[in-house]
Amino acid sequence: MKIDKVEIKAFGKFKDRIIVFKDGINVVYGENESGKTTLQSFIKSMLYGIKGSNKTRLNSNQNMKRYKPWMDAGFLGAMEYSLDNGDQFRVERNFESNSTRVYDSFFNDITNTFEIDKNKNILFAKRHIGLNEYCFDKTIFVGQTGSFIDETGKSELKSMLINLSQTGFEDMSFIKAEKALKEAIKKYVGTDKSSIRPLDRINLRISELESLQNKLHKKREDLNNTEQDLRNAYNYYEKLIGAQHALDAAKLRLKSRMELQRSKLKENQLKELLDKIKELKKEQISIEDKLRELDDDCIMYPKLMEISSYELEEILKDYKLFLDLKEEITNLNEKRDIKKAEIIEAEDSLQQLSSFKFLGNKIDEEMLELNNKVDNIRKQINNISNEINDGNKVKNDYDKVAGKINLGGYNAGIIICLTLTALFSAGFLINRALLVGTPVFATMSLILYKIKRDKARINLNEQEAYERTSTSILKKHEEILEDEQKEIEDKIDSILVTVKAGSTEEFFRLNALYKSRVSLYNDLINDINVLEGKSVSSEKSLMILRNNILEKLFVLGIIDGQDADSDIKEAHIDIIRKSLNKRIAIKTNLDYMLGRKTDISKEIAACENKVEEIAELHKIASDEDLYRALNVLSQEIKIAEEALNSGKNKFHDSQINIQAEGINIIENSGNNEEQLEKLIQQNSFDVQDTLLKIKELETVLKNSVNDDELQKVSEELSELENKKLELEDLGFCLKTALETLIEASMEIHKDFAPALNERTSYYLSKMTAHRYGKLKLDESLSVRLITPETGGVESAELLSMGTGEQIYLALRIAASELMMSSGETLPLMLDEVFSFYDNQRTINTIKLLKELASNRQIIFFTCKVNELELVNEIFEDRINVIHL
Repeated sequence: MKIDKVEIKAFGKFKDRIIVFKDGINVVYGENESGKTTLQSFIKSMLYGIKGSNKTRLNSNQNMKRYKPWMDAGFLGAMEYSLDNGDQFRVERNFESNSTRVYDSFFNDITNTFEIDKNKNILFAKRHIGLNEYCFDKTIFVGQTGSFIDETGKSELKSMLINLSQTGFEDMSFIKAEKALKEAIKKYVGTDKSSIRPLDRINLRISELESLQNKLHKKREDLNNTEQDLRNAYNYYEKLIGAQHALDAAKLRLKSRMELQRSKLKENQLKELLDKIKELKKEQISIEDKLRELDDDCIMYPKLMEISSYELEEILKDYKLFLDLKEEITNLNEKRDIKKAEIIEAEDSLQQLSSFKFLGNKIDEEMLELNNKVDNIRKQINNISNEINDGNKVKNDYDKVAGKINLGGYNAGIIICLTLTALFSAGFLINRALLVGTPVFATMSLILYKIKRDKARINLNEQEAYERTSTSILKKHEEILEDEQKEIEDKIDSILVTVKAGSTEEFFRLNALYKSRVSLYNDLINDINVLEGKSVSSEKSLMILRNNILEKLFVLGIIDGQDADSDIKEAHIDIIRKSLNKRIAIKTNLDYMLGRKTDISKEIAACENKVEEIAELHKIASDEDLYRALNVLSQEIKIAEEALNSGKNKFHDSQINIQAEGINIIENSGNNEEQLEKLIQQNSFDVQDTLLKIKELETVLKNSVNDDELQKVSEELSELENKKLELEDLGFCLKTALETLIEASMEIHKDFAPALNERTSYYLSKMTAHRYGKLKLDESLSVRLITPETGGVESAELLSMGTGEQIYLALRIAASELMMSSGETLPLMLDEVFSFYDNQRTINTIKLLKELASNRQIIFFTCKVNELELVNEIFEDRINVIHL
């Protein structure tokens, strides 16, 4: 089977997309979220539908929502595929309406030729490729990190491999046969856990009949005892009725007695309340008399007693603050006077140095500058004197200014001419013609000597003239500097005379003294200003405080209007101080009496309210109302006592009757209402229980057992025992058949397991470069292999993630090959299977894919460029690349 083309009309992110697949390997390349997973889901949905089978339906609603296009562009597509025999087919699906159409190579509609499952899925894929959706997903379709096969997948694969290896057909299932036998056992016989199957119902009915049979026998034996119990119950019922009448009489007497006790309690309470009210009113009068005595002490200054002690304490605090401010002002004035005296002394000392005041603040800098100028002029005059006395200096200056005539050239010329004269004279001995040069060079020597002598004389004269002129200029400059020095020294002397200083050093000392005394003077002025500011502020606060205190004294009546503008007198403050001390002395007694007066009023009101409540009065207007209520209550008590005594004999008669019936009730027990209520309630319960027991006994006697019912139970029990034996024989046969089938399945597994182990080991050896070459699968398709490090058998689950992925990929390929051995050659679809592979094992696996691609179609999904390049390199550019 090979997928030729898919036409995606609208599915997920794809719309109107056609993808063509070829033989060999097809590489679907795209980045993340480019649609690789969507394309895989489309191919599987075209084969099996998006809703899937029962085992894959858990995610159907999720897939519908996930891949349904957002825009209203339908939800459909088509796929073309071909089988190994050359037959070509086209399938079209509308996922929205769950409709499917299948066409042959001539576009004949052959949809109705295929079976339809109970979920209305067309089973064309199961007929053509021989796999259900679950096996397809667990073998030829390998998703990302999805090489592992879970327990359900292992069971499905094992079932299909057994069926194919034994019968050649996937539909002829040993699993189905096993399931049918188990269902037959469960339906016709039942199991240890079932409760509603035929054998279970028979066992349950037998148990019920046996229990009923035993009950019928027991009822017959208990019939005589029941009749005696009924007679005893009637007798006991009559006794209980008699006791009920006696208890009702005791309850009435108890009620009267309790009413009398409550009335006496009210009488005692009223007497106590009246006595208490009388005592409270007496104490109230005494406290009012004492308070009037205290008020007499406040007649002289009545307003003084109207304010609180706190306000009096505030006046005293203000007065203390007033005195503190006065003392502070006095201290400030004393400090100010001291500072003023210090200022006078500072002014006297400054008067002695007053000349500095007229010279300016920078006279010291000016004086220092004048001294520096004098020192510089002196240095210049000394330099000029040294130059005049030093002749070489003048000569050097002349050389620099006029430049010295260089006579060295004339000397050299004379020497050369004399040398040539000697040479030409000596050459005469060799050649007479050379004698002509002797007079010429001798003459030239004389001329040069004369010129040199004249030049030296001129140079000497000019030098002497320059020396005379230079000396005259220097002396003139010296005179100018001496005049300037004298002028500056006169100015310095004038300043020294002004400040009466004998020297420059004394001038600077006096100037520093002047500056320090000026600074001291200024500091004293500032201190006086600060002190005067504080004094003025304190005087203002003092005046405000004084006015406040005088105003309060005037309000309290301690001073009159004439004293309101005078100063505060200590005598006025003594009045407040004495009043406060007196108030403190009597505060405890006064507070107690005032508080007690209030408490007494509250207690009297509470007692009157209690009297109103006890005597059931609306309002107490006077003491006569209290005594009138007490008299009424006494009359009620007298009447209740007479009524209670009149019913005493009747109660004793009832008590005698009760004792005659065997119920022990005495008069003292009637004093406890709770105990009496319990007796009444218990007697009522006993009456009800006795009536119920009588009814039950009558019903039992009415429905007493007969021989016909017992006979029917025995016959039905015998019939059920026979049916039970038949079902047990049937169950034994079915279980024997099931055990035989399971043993046959295990034998078949032993036949196909070697082939599966061999192919899986071969592919794993290819992937791992022969590191793992011997692999075995147990009955549940769990993988075990020999590790090269230890040489022992290990489970595949203990190896690394990458090795585990490679093992189960090899198992999937081998399982798909075994399933293809009797059917279609199936394509192999791989999605990002190299996520946990190293580079070398990736190359080995791609080489294995190249080997597989020679006889089956491979569709390889990847998002990595290096994997695409490796496949292209190993397959030597013979690949079909599909870019998403």
